[in-house]
Amino acid sequence: MRNFSRTIGASLLAIMHASVVHAQAPSALPENSAAQADNSSRDQGIADIIVTAQRREQSAQNVPIAVAAFSADQLAQAGLRTASDLQTVVPGVTMDSNGSRSPIFLRGVGNNNYGSQSSVLTFIDGVYQPFDGTGGTEFSNVQSIELAKGPQGTLFGRNATGGVLQIRTKNPLDWQGVDLELGYANYDTLSGKVYAAAKLSDKAAVDVAGFYYNQDNGWGKNLFDNSDFYTTKRYGVRSKFVVEAGDDFTATLVGDYSNRRGQLGVGLSRPVNTPFIYDSANAQKLFLPTIYDVNTDDPRAGWKSEEGGGALTLEKRFGDVKLLSISSYRRAKEFFLVDIDGGPIPAFTLDRTDQRRVFTQEFQLSGSSDKFNWATGLYYYYAKSNIVGPVFGGPVTSFAFFTPPGVDFVVSSTDRANSYAAYAQGTYEILPGTNLTLGARYTIEKREITGRTTGSPVLSPGSAGTQEKTFKKPNLRVALDHKFAPNVMGYASFSRGFNAGFFSQQAFFFNDAMNPAIKPETVDAYEIGVKTDLLGRHLRVNLSAFLYDYTNLQQQIYINNSVTTTNAGAAKIKGAEFEVIAQPVRDFTLAVNGTYLDTKYSSYPNAPFYSLLPSGELVASSIDATDKRVTLAPEFSLQVSALYTLRTKIGSFDTSANLNYRSKIYADPHNDFVIPGRTLIGLNERWTANGGNTNITLWVQNLTDKKWNSSTALLTPNGNIGRPAAPRTYGVTVGQKF
Repeated sequence: MRNFSRTIGASLLAIMHASVVHAQAPSALPENSAAQADNSSRDQGIADIIVTAQRREQSAQNVPIAVAAFSADQLAQAGLRTASDLQTVVPGVTMDSNGSRSPIFLRGVGNNNYGSQSSVLTFIDGVYQPFDGTGGTEFSNVQSIELAKGPQGTLFGRNATGGVLQIRTKNPLDWQGVDLELGYANYDTLSGKVYAAAKLSDKAAVDVAGFYYNQDNGWGKNLFDNSDFYTTKRYGVRSKFVVEAGDDFTATLVGDYSNRRGQLGVGLSRPVNTPFIYDSANAQKLFLPTIYDVNTDDPRAGWKSEEGGGALTLEKRFGDVKLLSISSYRRAKEFFLVDIDGGPIPAFTLDRTDQRRVFTQEFQLSGSSDKFNWATGLYYYYAKSNIVGPVFGGPVTSFAFFTPPGVDFVVSSTDRANSYAAYAQGTYEILPGTNLTLGARYTIEKREITGRTTGSPVLSPGSAGTQEKTFKKPNLRVALDHKFAPNVMGYASFSRGFNAGFFSQQAFFFNDAMNPAIKPETVDAYEIGVKTDLLGRHLRVNLSAFLYDYTNLQQQIYINNSVTTTNAGAAKIKGAEFEVIAQPVRDFTLAVNGTYLDTKYSSYPNAPFYSLLPSGELVASSIDATDKRVTLAPEFSLQVSALYTLRTKIGSFDTSANLNYRSKIYADPHNDFVIPGRTLIGLNERWTANGGNTNITLWVQNLTDKKWNSSTALLTPNGNIGRPAAPRTYGVTVGQKF
């Protein structure tokens, strides 16, 4: 693989030279433009960003919701490869890598629980993606990405407490041809994307999108055998078939498959600010040279996942009324293994295998007139998970769980969710320039789990059981927006988000006494804001302030080498955000975005409390954490980006720079374990030939090679386990359209 990758790297340099010789035409979208914007918009000031936060196409400046949006061109300029990279370009976003899952935390709201959905949901072309793989952004057919902040549910099938990430892909009826991209980067990283679209008739078209990414060299080393650690490999394919039967009916059939593997989220590395973890087999501190190093005897340490599915979307128009049906089916399989003794002696391992499938069906009816826009829908969600794990193995298992020598202690379960919801939302112009939005939703969700433990003559008897519980909740949204001038809008809103309760899949006994249901969490969100385009659309200033009442937070914690979930009583989150975009001259755009969060637990009486013994061992107890800051919520975060375009006879050169700052965050509810702040700098130089068919990009991310943790996990007795983020990476990509 290494020799092949070096050959590819040399070939890229040759392609770069040949591409310049055969230059065609400039094709560069201005920063913060919509995917469909063209070069003429540069002369008209800052372009509108078209979003679907309210399930219809609108300018982001007219939506009474805070939204961060990126066109496909902006994704390339910012160096975003997956949705996990959003934390480096969107203030207030943090990620918590956990095996193949990378749930998003937004404005301090989020969870990484197995058994429940993420607080920030992902939709691709309106289809809910339940597995938190966030892989859709890797496909070369992405048209735009938007992140709507705050609770969503009165317009979306699945309810969200933190926000909604929407990914829109290209329509093969709009463009036909082949779009190729090939890249090479440090750590012997080879990447490629392909998008091909063709018309089958005037009313039917099909496309295929694929991606491949292989980081062959690791960020760090396994000191046990000097092998590479923190490598990544992923690939996938997605196809869309679209038929327009007349002007009033459209059918879209989509299928996809992806395969991923890596070690991020399951490696026992030290955090940035602690030089060691605890080696429980030797009962001593284990010092590790860098945050990317581990010392594990088990070559299986890591994770791998497969995911795929299909969706059918039918759209029928009756004049100004639209009927929409979205049916989807998805399957996923994940395996991960952690060498949880922390050291090089074969002593203690934990692994888990999940097989999950999800079916969803949504019916939505919507309409619009001069003064009234509305939508109403029904939504059904079914999920089933077959879980084998945690599986504890190794010699220590006999002492920890009283198993016979050589016998694993195994927890297995089957988890089911049946959810029904009805929702409606309408926006009416009650006065000239003033709109009132009212939305409501009612959710009924039944959770059921059947489980047992095996291997232990002490713990296994009486462990088996079936538990079930039904959760019901009404939600609502109220928003008022007013146009003070054609390009000045103010808004105020209230919305409630709901995440249903569930049963822990990690329990050793499946009964209500030993495994009580996790309570539903809710977020009551109050927000005011203003959106303005000034100076002939050469200056955009958006401001918002918000207050969240967050109750029964579903918190996943690690105690005694196992995972459990508890409810924190309540939290208050106050915050403010600003977005300033300036285009002082035609080819230069400067953007500054910032978020301030004031968070605290208003009630958390039995919060886990962690302390390090002199030996380095981490022990846990419980004390009150009321008035402490919420975990994984930075007080300050800032994003600064600049784009300058130089137009020449051989094409255009886009030079972009991004700076992202995040203040310190806390890994524990008592704020004793700090994840230090960091500043990241990214640079991109992109040449686009005349005609727009050829482009070459030189890029670097994390220019200063900052060592930082996206999050950490407090795992007893091993200590504060780091989840390292990428070091400095740099490379070149070449794109060609035919």
